[in-house]
Amino acid sequence: MIGELIIALSCFDIVGSLGYAFASLPIPKEDYILGAKGNTASCKAQGFFIQLGTTSLYINVSIAFYYLLIIQFSWRERRLRKSRVYYLLYAVPITIGAIFAFAAIPYYENAVMWCNNSQKYWSEVPVGVAIFIATYLMLSLCWFVYKSERASARFSARASTANRVSLSKQFFNQSMVYLAAFYLTWPAYLALQIMLANGNAFSSYGFYLFAGTAVTLQGFWNFVFHSGLKLKEVTKRFSDAISNARTSIMRKEQGQSQCKEKTSEENTNDPPRRTSTRSPRQSNYNRKRTAEVSGDTDPSKNSGGISGDTDR
Repeated sequence: MIGELIIALSCFDIVGSLGYAFASLPIPKEDYILGAKGNTASCKAQGFFIQLGTTSLYINVSIAFYYLLIIQFSWRERRLRKSRVYYLLYAVPITIGAIFAFAAIPYYENAVMWCNNSQKYWSEVPVGVAIFIATYLMLSLCWFVYKSERASARFSARASTANRVSLSKQFFNQSMVYLAAFYLTWPAYLALQIMLANGNAFSSYGFYLFAGTAVTLQGFWNFVFHSGLKLKEVTKRFSDAISNARTSIMRKEQGQSQCKEKTSEENTNDPPRRTSTRSPRQSNYNRKRTAEVSGDTDPSKNSGGISGDTDR
């Protein structure tokens, strides 16, 4: 199920990235921004897709709730799929993202680098709340695993704390990998939106450029950190696949060589004699018939008979 949530997150992240990819092109050309060649409609369209892309942030919160249910409350995925919570993990973030995207259509205007919601603190509030909830859930899960490990260690006298791998440390590292892409993307975006609302975003061009670049890289950071987390597993599977392929090729070659050797041996040997299909009775009859014929044609017997007749 975690894979399904990641796919949903990636889909909305692609939608937002497509909006960011046009940069200042959809901005009305009357605003005299570098690269602006659009109009009011194109600006609103870009702002809509950018705002809809923030749904991926809310799906991050659903992933945090998924970890909470699986680890702390010991839910099975089968139970989760049969409950209403399964549908809420998708329905709530998508609904919130769609509401803010459609409600802000009248307020999408020029934001220098692209078009976005011009209302103060309109979209910043849900972003801030989502960041807070996801952080709280992941830290509370780390604390829960740490306490569970300490409680189990008291009853395991054979466990060696020096050699035993810390379960809480493993989970903390995994949660930090999950939160790394989260924090490299959204806090900078939130700070930029607050600075734009206060009118002092252009006081620091370096931060403005960093935040505008970081918000488009959530998919990249997800790939980097999740690939790094499973790098050993991927390497092991790749090496196993290569060794299995080599073994199968060697077995195939050995089988072909054995078949060739067997064929050559059969060709060098004499062909087997043909066995007789005659029955013993037929064989005895043939031998007797042959003896009678040979007796009739024997000249010594015939001459003996003739001389006896003449003596008489």
